[in-house]
Amino acid sequence: MRPIVASILLLAAGIQAGCGEPPQNVQYENGRYAGKPDKPAWQGDAFGGSRSAWEDEIRKRGKMQSEYTRLKGGG
Repeated sequence: MRPIVASILLLAAGIQAGCGEPPQNVQYENGRYAGKPDKPAWQGDAFGGSRSAWEDEIRKRGKMQSEYTRLKGGG
């Protein structure tokens, strides 16, 4: 009987622990967002600022979404 009660208590504690989330407050200064600025995806390290390389990669990833295309080896 004790192992069952212990299991139920552990399960309840696990469920309770998974319900917490820290507050996420947006900060504004003079009516504008004051958080971390976002930059376009192509300006990251992976594409070196090349928008065309980023667009080519997006097209290639889109083509790989089709199972028919993937099985035939692209195209």
